[in-house]
Amino acid sequence: MLSSAKNFMVLPARMSCSLADWSHSVFNSTLLNNRQSDSLSEEAAHFAHIFLHSHLHLNERDIESLVHANNIPNHLLSSSHRAVVNWLKGKTDGVDPSLALYAGCYNRPDALYLAGSLYLIGQPVTDSKEQGVMLLLAAASQGFPMAQLALGYRHRFGKDGLSGSCPMALSYYLAIAKEAVESLQDGDETKVLTETIRLSKPEMLAGQDGERDDVVQFLMFEAAYGNADAQANLGRMHYWGQQGLRRDFNVAFQYYEQAAGAGLPEAQYNLGIMYLKGQGTQQDNNTALRHMTAAAEQGLTAALNGLGYYYLNSVNSSNVTAAIAYFERAFTLGDHDAAFNLGVVYYNGLTGETPNKTKAAIYWRVAAQQGNPGAAYQLALLAETCDEALKYSIVVAEHHSDVGRVLRKGVAAYLNDSIWEAIVYYMQVAEAGIEVAAFNVAWLSDMLQDVQPTVAANLSYRYFCQSALLNYSVSIIRLGDSYWYGEWGEENKQLAILSYSQAAYLGNGQGLFNLAYVIQQEQWPVKREWIDFNGILLGSRIQSNLTLAAQLYDLCWAQDNSNGQLACCLASLHVRMLMFINEMMSWEWMIFSVASVFWRYLYFVAALSGCIVGLVFRLEAARGVQHDQNM
Repeated sequence: MLSSAKNFMVLPARMSCSLADWSHSVFNSTLLNNRQSDSLSEEAAHFAHIFLHSHLHLNERDIESLVHANNIPNHLLSSSHRAVVNWLKGKTDGVDPSLALYAGCYNRPDALYLAGSLYLIGQPVTDSKEQGVMLLLAAASQGFPMAQLALGYRHRFGKDGLSGSCPMALSYYLAIAKEAVESLQDGDETKVLTETIRLSKPEMLAGQDGERDDVVQFLMFEAAYGNADAQANLGRMHYWGQQGLRRDFNVAFQYYEQAAGAGLPEAQYNLGIMYLKGQGTQQDNNTALRHMTAAAEQGLTAALNGLGYYYLNSVNSSNVTAAIAYFERAFTLGDHDAAFNLGVVYYNGLTGETPNKTKAAIYWRVAAQQGNPGAAYQLALLAETCDEALKYSIVVAEHHSDVGRVLRKGVAAYLNDSIWEAIVYYMQVAEAGIEVAAFNVAWLSDMLQDVQPTVAANLSYRYFCQSALLNYSVSIIRLGDSYWYGEWGEENKQLAILSYSQAAYLGNGQGLFNLAYVIQQEQWPVKREWIDFNGILLGSRIQSNLTLAAQLYDLCWAQDNSNGQLACCLASLHVRMLMFINEMMSWEWMIFSVASVFWRYLYFVAALSGCIVGLVFRLEAARGVQHDQNM
């Protein structure tokens, strides 16, 4: 933990909003308790009035209207967002976190989290990590999920003055994982499904702009003319709040009802679930059973699991034996929800036998591998080691609906060409330790280095490092490039090679290619431990840089299933040609020249043919995919 929390807030005493006392109250878990809240609110109102008048240039009538509408904290927070955007755009030299701090005085932990994030990235001053962490603690003590994730992330890696502690990290992640699972089950329309969209991949952005998007508009057009698949897709999108659409059970119910009327089994099943839960309609178990049965009769696996859930939980028709039979049928057909439910059955001994945690864990592992969050959470609770529990809890916690909500704002801002605003949203999620958000900040900042060189370079480096720390291989390669060319400091060939080696170990073909290329180009000897610390290379000792490069190109050729395979193949041929030329220039070539030339010739013909055949197959496969898309 932090060694000291005294005087953590660098603000004039008369405008501190009692924040100087927060450090003590955080550690005693009494932050903003009943005895403090009234006085804090009074002081907050006083200083907010001064700030609105003097800093935001609002007149008394505007201030009175905000007070009457109880909208001062929202106004302060939105003004703080604009201040951060203006700093990113270069309109100001820095960001004063006071706006967010004052909003935080109104019991707005999201504002405290924003202020803490600003301190952690060095705004308004450097070396302000202690202030930033204290504000994260303040926000977390009010139950703000992203602040708790941010603290868990820092304890996980021992960052920003917090000790590296698996138990401490687990305590944060496990609490948020529990919330995340419950939020998926309680049917709250304000809680959206978390969509992790990487902005660098155009295919992931398709159909993400809500009703303005061409894909969504096409679906709406098709649905209006009775296309059941389009109706079911729109029902799903509205049910979960996906692809920029508002989560709305009433609209989802209408679309599912239309598609179910056309006999679409997926829609029948989902309509049955909505009747069972009373979402978008009155609860009706009989109608729910009828729709799920119709879907199951058409062979929909999920409907079999739904029937099992119905018979297990129905007050009037509880039948454990029938429920287990349905779960087992669905599980045999690959349904991960059925695997989770079977785990629940055996964990609680619903078969009539003694509860069997071992057998439950087997089913939950199957479900977790297929992305079931409830199963991952249960495995975290059952884990025998802290590391294992942390691994499972992180997977679930990072899909909390609060994370999804801010990520959605980032996507919307990006699609609206508000790049700086998108960076602000993604920065907040990145500070919570979410890798995809860190990558998106870094990627966007890279795009803006010609516009705001200093700020963009600092953000790019900070968040590519974070993304790399969380093992995203593309970011690791980007760091390797920066070390190689000295983009963010002095050149460091060894760190570049280590970065490419790590990316290669994670299965990235580009990492293998880059590693081979830089070794091929350099004349100084490469130490094996620089590139083999993760067991990439096997076999004999390194004889030369060219020999090593050839080994790596061959590995790249064998492993890479992307378009880079041809590049690896041709690079391998090029290196072996260089090796052959080097041998010919030595006296030894004269002894074995005829045999050597013959066998090298055969090798080059075979290898080149392999490259060409591989390219032809790839082009034919691409044409086949394009043909299927055009059907």
